[in-house]
Amino acid sequence: MTQTQNGTGTNWKNVNNWHWVEKNCMPWAKEYLTKELTGTAVESGDCKVSVEEVRDVTGDVDINQRKGKVITIFDIALTLGWTGEGYGTTASGKIVIPEYMHDTDLDDIVFDISLDSPNADREKIKEVVRKDLTKVVREKLGKFAKDLVEAHLKDVYIAPDEMKGHPVLQAYQPKPPAPGDAKPTASKGKEGVLGGLTTIKQTIEFVASSQDIYETLLDKQRVQAWTRGKADISREIGSVFNFFDGNISGTIAELVPNKKIVQKWRLKTWPAGHYSTVTLDLNEGRDNTILKLTQSDVPVGEKDITENNWKNYYWNPIKAAFGVKASRASSAKAKGSPAPPTKKQRLDENAADTPGSSPPSTPVQTGKASAAEIQAMDVNSFHKPFKNPRYAAPKSVKKLKQLASADKALDIPMDVPTYWNIEAPPSFLPQKKYCDVTGLEAPYTDPKTRLRYHNADVYQFIRSLQPHHIQTYLELRNAAVNLR
Repeated sequence: MTQTQNGTGTNWKNVNNWHWVEKNCMPWAKEYLTKELTGTAVESGDCKVSVEEVRDVTGDVDINQRKGKVITIFDIALTLGWTGEGYGTTASGKIVIPEYMHDTDLDDIVFDISLDSPNADREKIKEVVRKDLTKVVREKLGKFAKDLVEAHLKDVYIAPDEMKGHPVLQAYQPKPPAPGDAKPTASKGKEGVLGGLTTIKQTIEFVASSQDIYETLLDKQRVQAWTRGKADISREIGSVFNFFDGNISGTIAELVPNKKIVQKWRLKTWPAGHYSTVTLDLNEGRDNTILKLTQSDVPVGEKDITENNWKNYYWNPIKAAFGVKASRASSAKAKGSPAPPTKKQRLDENAADTPGSSPPSTPVQTGKASAAEIQAMDVNSFHKPFKNPRYAAPKSVKKLKQLASADKALDIPMDVPTYWNIEAPPSFLPQKKYCDVTGLEAPYTDPKTRLRYHNADVYQFIRSLQPHHIQTYLELRNAAVNLR
């Protein structure tokens, strides 16, 4: 129940005995009552009676604690076997206590006494049991609640001298590196000298050309698309970049077009002045591009957070915002297409993105992304299939009253739904659901955020959203949570 920290016994299981704690003590009660009552004897004149055995103990026995107050709750029934000797004979029988509760007064305990093979002399022995033996049994039952608390108090209640306060973890202060291995990037932060450093390596596959990935990571408009916020970045070596309201910042150290990007990169929470070195190598294959990330000089305590941030705030949003669309748009430009895709082409692209579709078979090489190309890759600009592009509003629209009057004039069976027949049978077709992010058909719903999604890429993007972004998407469907 207790644990030791820094040599001091401390119990963090139920601080200040605030929470309700309950323990079932019925097995202990059976053993206790059998031990205490068996052998209880009384003598009256020449007659001696005693409790020979405890035959049965049934009911519930609990000890509870809430806000430092210990409470015993029990409701039990007992059956005792007794024997007696006197008046020239012997007698035996049983004593039944139908109910003994935590709030029962001792004088109110009921004893049902029975006699085996009764006669006049044995009735006298039974009378001794009723008058004298029951008094002794009452006294022993009166100690039951007190002994119950003493036996089990430590299991539900933490004594004040064992309560040392809330645990406070000491700040991590690793040993400084040896002089020969000291790194120039190590600096002093809030916790003193920076501790050990480590390296992060990741490999990510994109179904797009290396040119697309290179532009997606360096083009300001594209960066603002997948970060969903203001971003500052340029292609000049030595220039400063800034993402996510300053939470990620750094400088461009080296650029090899479509091949390599090297940055001095840091999180806002890192010690002041400390930067890691991020190297992004792009290796283009036949129908994909492999991005290899190497990030050195990462503080040991920040490794897990940094690894998750690359996945949740870089790779997943990039795939959700562009995916294979970047490769197709670049392919169109490489072939000399002078205009952005038409609505029909966008609809065809959306249909091709359903599970089972195949990516482009060969990589493409493109130039700098144009505004039209970026707009074509914007998921919000795609045509939504639930909107009919050929729909045109009629010149004259009949009002509901006119339609109802026209329906009444026709000889229509009652089982056919009309504008005025409110008893029309409901449709047996399932209601269609659409993705909250892309507008495509959504066969899935995320149980945590309640957002509907089209495929696995959209799901990964949804799991990276902040709570206020999730509420914004739900508001568009009138499904947001309104707290009042």
